[in-house]
Amino acid sequence: MTKHLMRGNLRKFAAVVLAMGMILPLAAQGVRGTNPNPTSGFTTTGAVKPATDNTTDSGAVAARWRNVYTGRIITGAATPTAAVTGAGTTATAILSTGSTDLGGQIVISATGTGQAAAGTTTLTYSTTNGAYGTNNPACVAMLSSQSGVWNARATIMSGAPTTTSIVFLWDNNAVALTASSTYVVNYQCIGK
Repeated sequence: MTKHLMRGNLRKFAAVVLAMGMILPLAAQGVRGTNPNPTSGFTTTGAVKPATDNTTDSGAVAARWRNVYTGRIITGAATPTAAVTGAGTTATAILSTGSTDLGGQIVISATGTGQAAAGTTTLTYSTTNGAYGTNNPACVAMLSSQSGVWNARATIMSGAPTTTSIVFLWDNNAVALTASSTYVVNYQCIGK
């Protein structure tokens, strides 16, 4: 098989692999949006199949997927931005490496003076692809301690999301954040 592939004879290689009962992703045209019938898809177990309501094909990943089965999702896209209140006069909020609109970590540096026991963290989605969905995304968040330790009864909840941002309201149970410490807000947002 390798000999044929090295010669550039991909057709023979694909025939051999298919004859062995394997499925090649060579016919994954529907994923790239080049399939002339985007409602057709693979019917084998575990394959991705587009929904039947897709009637357009823009040449990009245009199909709406009904079910996608996977062991895990690794995202990679433009990085959103973050801001924080209540963490000090010169506090900052940055996104950890690899964070995207879908999920990540907001790292809060509680610097300056005037740290409070409650505040907000705003996540503004990247604008690379426009608004994050047609409807407001569904988001969840969780507090995580680093050099600064959240109170055992600290809470976080999301305010009203929009297609461009969400505000998370955190409350450290009447205990002010510690100056010069780092705190983390883990988040997951699904565009709809």
